[in-house]
This record gives sequence, C-alpha cells and structure tokens, in this order.
Amino acid sequence: MLPDFRSEHNFFSVFSVYFPAATGIMAGANISGHLKNPQAAIPRGTLAAIAVSTVVYTAFALVAGATYARDADGVNEADQDNPPDCYLNATCPFGLHNYYQMVTVTSVWPPLITIGIVASSLCSAMASLVGAPRVFQAVCADRIIPKLEFFAKGYGKGNDPRRVYALSFVITVTIVMIGNLNVIAPFISNFFLCAYALVNYACFTACLSQTPGFRPAFRFYSPWLSLFGAVMCVSIMFVMSWPTTLFTCSFFFAVYSFIRHLKPDVNWGTSTTATTYKHAYNGVMKLTKDEPHVKNYRPQVLVLSGAPHERSSLVQLAYSITRGASLLVCGNVIHEPSTEEMSKQLATARKIEEMSQSALRRQHIKGICKVVVAPSLETGCMMLYQTCGLGRMSPNIVLLGFLQSEAKDRRAVKLETRNAYLRIIQHAFYSGMGVAILRSNPKNPFDDPSAPPLDTDSTQGSTTTGTTGNTELGIITNKKFTIDVWWLSDDGGLTLLVPYLLTLSGSRLKGANLRVFTIAPEGESVSTEEKRMASLLEKFRIQYSYLHVVPAFTKPDEKTSDQFYKTLEPFLGEEEDGMISKDELTRMSNKIARHIQTGTLLRNFSSKADLVVVTLPFPQKDVSSGLYTNWLETISHGLQCVLLIRGNHHNVLTFYS
Repeated sequence: MLPDFRSEHNFFSVFSVYFPAATGIMAGANISGHLKNPQAAIPRGTLAAIAVSTVVYTAFALVAGATYARDADGVNEADQDNPPDCYLNATCPFGLHNYYQMVTVTSVWPPLITIGIVASSLCSAMASLVGAPRVFQAVCADRIIPKLEFFAKGYGKGNDPRRVYALSFVITVTIVMIGNLNVIAPFISNFFLCAYALVNYACFTACLSQTPGFRPAFRFYSPWLSLFGAVMCVSIMFVMSWPTTLFTCSFFFAVYSFIRHLKPDVNWGTSTTATTYKHAYNGVMKLTKDEPHVKNYRPQVLVLSGAPHERSSLVQLAYSITRGASLLVCGNVIHEPSTEEMSKQLATARKIEEMSQSALRRQHIKGICKVVVAPSLETGCMMLYQTCGLGRMSPNIVLLGFLQSEAKDRRAVKLETRNAYLRIIQHAFYSGMGVAILRSNPKNPFDDPSAPPLDTDSTQGSTTTGTTGNTELGIITNKKFTIDVWWLSDDGGLTLLVPYLLTLSGSRLKGANLRVFTIAPEGESVSTEEKRMASLLEKFRIQYSYLHVVPAFTKPDEKTSDQFYKTLEPFLGEEEDGMISKDELTRMSNKIARHIQTGTLLRNFSSKADLVVVTLPFPQKDVSSGLYTNWLETISHGLQCVLLIRGNHHNVLTFYS
C-alpha cells in the first residue's frame, strides 16, 4: 500500500501528471455569468464536486494498491512479497508500474473501462471548452491586446465564442499530437498552479486592502489561507520542475509586461488599485503625525492654469519643478455669477476635470486637476487655496500667469481685474504659500507644441476662467540653457531652490547653466559681498556657473524714471479702488526707484538668458493694484522669459544634509 517510486520518478513528478485531473475547480467561476444564482451555486457545486472527486480518486487508489501487483511477468502468479526475476532489471511487461491496461484486464467487462475513459475525457474537455473560451472572449472584447478583437465576436442568443472554440481546437490537437502525457502534464500543471497562485494572491491583497467591494460570502474565508495557498502553489511548482517553473513564470511575466506596456483603456477595479489607495491613505496619515522639517521640504505647486492645454507654459514649468516627485495641482475656475446656474455647472466641472486629467496623462505629466465653480475668479482661487490637497500633501507654492496688455491704452486691463489679480496674490501669501508669476514670450523654454487639445464638445456653454498669460506656442531646441537668478531679498531660499531644481534631470531645462546675481547692501563692498554669497551658496550646496554682485542701488536715470511715471498716468487718482494717489507715490518713492533700477539691471545683464528668476515684490496692503502691476511690468518687460517668485519666509534650504 505504500508508494514505490522508481528512479525516474518521485512524488512530485507523479503529482504533476495526476494534477490536471483536479483542475476543474474553476469551472463554475468561468461560467458565472450564465448561472441564475452564482453566489450560491458556485460554492455548493464546487465543494460537492471536490468531495465526490476526492472520494472516487482515493477509493480507486486504495483498491488498485490493494489488489494489483506492481510487477508481473505474465507467466507466474503475481506475488507482492516475492516479485518475479524481471523486477530486478525492470523488464516486467505487466503490473501497475509497467502495463497501462491493467484496469481493463481485470474488469468484468473491459469495454466499460474504455467507455468510461472516453466519457471522462469528453466531460473534462467540455468543461474546459465551456469556461476557457468565454474567458478569452471577454479578454478580447476588452481590447487588452491589439488585433485580438476578431475573437471577441459571439454568435446566437448565448453569444457563443465559436471563433475561440476553433482556436481552442487547434491548440488542443497540436498538444495532443505530442503523444506523451508525461511530457505534457508538467507544463499543464505549472500553468494551472501559476493561475491558482495569482487568484489566491489577488484574494489576499483584496482582503488586506480592506476595500468594501470585496465581500466574500464564504463564512470561513481567511486572507491568510489565500496567502498560504499562493505560497504552496508556487512552492509545488518549483519542487515539481524548476526549469518548467522558470519558463512558466517568464511566460506570465512577459504577457504581463506586454499588457502593461500597451496601457489598455480598461478599468476592472483591481486589487492593485485598492492596495494603492490604502498605502496612500496610510502614508498621508503618517505624514500628519510629523511636524514639517526643512530637510523634508518639497515644492508642491498649485498652477492657476485653467484647462492645462490653454497655458501649457505654466504646466510645463510647474512639472519641471516637481518632476513627478511632489504634488502638482492644475487649478481651474469656472466663472458663474448666478447662484442658480452655479449648481448646474457642478456636473460640467466634473467632466472638465476628467478631460483635463486625461490631457495630463497624454502629456506624461504627473499631476492632478481640480475644477471649482465660483461667482468670481478671486473667490474661486480662494476656494482652491483652501481645498486643494490633503494634510501634508497640500500646495505650498501658487504659480500663475502674468497680467499684461499689449494694447496702447494701459487701462485696457480694467482696474477691477487688476484689483482681483493683486488680491489673488495677497490671499496666497495669507494662506502661507509662496507665489510665482511666469511672464513668457513666444519660443520660451516651457512652450509645448505637442500639448493635446481638450475635447470641449460636451462642455459647450460653460465659461472657463483663469489668470491671463502670454503663452504662444514655440519650438524647443536641445541647446544649453541659461538661468539667471536675481536674489534680492531673503524669502526663505525659495528663489534659489526653484532655479536649482530646474537644472536637474526631468526638467525641460536639464543641465542649464545657473548664474547667480545679487546686489550689495549699502556700505558693503562688492568683493566682501561676493565672498559671503559664494560661501552661502556652497553651504546651501547650490551648484552655479557664475556669480556676480552688483553695487548697491543707485538712483535710476531721469529718462527711465520719466518713462515709468508716464505709464502710471492712466492710474493716477483716487476716485476708484486700485488707483494711485499722490500720497502713495510720495510714500513709495524709494521702492519705485528700487524696482525701476532692478528692471534696468535685468535688461542689462540678463537679456540673453533663457529664464530669469527674480524676487517678487511683496504685495503690501497699502499698495494699490495700479502701482503693483506696473512694478511687475517694469521689472519683467523686455526679457524672453521671467519667473517672479517669493517664498513665505519659511526656510526651504538648510546648511546640513
């Protein structure tokens, strides 16, 4: 009764041949779509089939082992205790080990055995033909792999996959033509075991992710039992035949990699997504426990871009800063003054959000789109400041476009718009965020001619509003870029950190030359300030190609001053909010002179730079929008691409690593 394995076989080699007889366990699940009550029928039918099969197989093994001799010569009476001479050289023609027709010989009616074998084979084949082709048909219908939609077509009321039946027939006949079950069985067993391991592991991860959608009805289910089953399947695969297992795993991995590379547009609600959500949730919760530290600072950017394709320069600049390593949110405000219409626009906002997200994916930009409906642009931006992000995963920099007008009339941009623009900047600082403003001209480094348009067919009638920006499309070359940094005041180091990040891998300005400029304080010599600045940059570990210190501010020449004051004339007065009073001009005279001189220095030293980064003037409460926006204009005009940036005075650079 005990096993007697010969030299060429062991338990697992015999198991690999025998195992395909027990692979019908998934038959019920494969045809679940055709069952009236699959939740009850599958467990009952599967467990009943397992019980019956186990009893039959075990009984037959016991009966055969108790009544048949392992070796017989066909001449002398078989005796298990006294085997024949042919046993010694393994030449016996009869016995369980040698003669595969033993059951037929000992049967009362031999044809019954043949009939049983044929019936069993047909039954197993039918079970496979009913389940596997329908699974393959569903895979083809989802268009996971190109060119396989041909097999997705069904026929008749039951949507029978006749084309897949034909394919299955060809594959089956090809395998049968090998003519040796012992050769075929290990491969079949390995493929089945690998599939069962994946099913077990999928159940384990789905349960471990605690997703509400995974609700097993089997009362005795345990995720650890699924994990144990997966480990056992893989272990048995290697014990049976490690070369076959390596081939099987390589095949499965190749198919998985191929499908992952194709990125099919399907959504099955996989356990991977559920696990990703849980890990993200746990990560966010862990971040809330720790106080923020300067060493762990990451620029997390909220871009007031509107639809991403409308201001691609802003989005490309933001992604060059985050480089997929920190949060990027593209904010879009739908302007709807009417309270009644505002509620109707909420559904439209969700559609625009989904389409904008798809546009980012097509551009391979790792970011999130956020759309809000608000009675005004200013209110919408405040909503974005307060609602974007989650815990520590919240924006700490606001990036917006430049407010400018090419019209001859400087009042072409209404005071109301200028007031709102100034308040948007002020609200960002009040919210504890840094602010960056991009002024870009045609052919700037961040224009993206390949940005896909947004399909607006389903959003007709909506009005999408964002900050204005001059972002005509241009051509990007592979030349060596130059970034000029003008660090005019200590804002926590953001004015230095952002240009440095723009030179790293993943940025559109990767490898750019970083030139640093600063202005010596009054009473300080240029050489002393240059040494101090070089030492500071070394401690900050900011790599630069050039450092230049400009002498202390001097009074701008009369011609430049007269030109600036002439641009202020349309905004002089006190009758409207945002206009410039005489008292304000007198009070701000020193700052006006400073900003005029800053603009002159930028045009003298950085006119050929691909990007100029300069400290943004702080928008104080007592500064009118007319004066502030003209400050920005006089600092940045005449340059190819300017980024005005200012931190919120929280340190983002540290002397130690």
